[in-house]
Amino acid sequence: MHISDLKTIITPDHAKALLAKNIANRKLSEQTYGQYKRDIINGDWQLNGETIKIAEDGELIDGQHRLTACLMANRPIECILVEGLPNTVKQSIDNGKKRTFADRAAMMGIKNGKRKASTVNFLSMLAQNKDRKNSSLTHSEILEVLENHPMIDESVDVAMNCYPRIASWIAALHYVASFQGKVTEANAMVQAWRDGQKTYEDDAVVFCREWLRKDDMKNPRLKASAQYKIDLILNSYNKFIRKIPMTNTKFKEGYNTVSGWDMDTMFPTNSNYREK
Repeated sequence: MHISDLKTIITPDHAKALLAKNIANRKLSEQTYGQYKRDIINGDWQLNGETIKIAEDGELIDGQHRLTACLMANRPIECILVEGLPNTVKQSIDNGKKRTFADRAAMMGIKNGKRKASTVNFLSMLAQNKDRKNSSLTHSEILEVLENHPMIDESVDVAMNCYPRIASWIAALHYVASFQGKVTEANAMVQAWRDGQKTYEDDAVVFCREWLRKDDMKNPRLKASAQYKIDLILNSYNKFIRKIPMTNTKFKEGYNTVSGWDMDTMFPTNSNYREK
């Protein structure tokens, strides 16, 4: 039987009716259904063979995020609807390993998929000025950014081994600076992260680099949070680009954001990606 014989069109009204029987499912993730919603709105939703599962008593077993996205997007979606399943199958759902962007990239012949995805998600965080959890993109959106900004590949390669734990963050900042025409500064920043050599008095990147190295050696309970590190790195980036000295970890107001980089810049041909 061909997959076209199995597909069903789920309308927003149908999705609402199915969700009414969502009795004992896991907690709904706004981030997950928000990503699905954007893919639906952008025309990136695909019929991939995954099913929406309904128990024999009508209870929704699997598919709450997809159905919620359909309802929120107010657009129909194609899917495969399986009904009449024993309630006991709930114990066997979602036991497989989730496919990552790196897995998808490998199948598409894209090299360094994991680093590129991490770099693009950091760029998304900068563009939206949100934390990483609430700014991550779908696989389709990551591919869209890579297509819109092919030189991200070069930034990922340049920053590959400069400071391994945050190489993707550095790659993102290298790309932003290069995109804004500051190629010399971008390359100098990566070099400073790589070898720790000052390029000016009280070099901001070198200061940040040494601070992070010391923090890495602390007891795990005493280490700085990921968000604090991000703020520190962004401050060092902004000061480095302007050749402003950095001698302490007091953040200068406004220096934990990157100007000139937003969602319009990331997605120049598709404004729908800004819908949340």
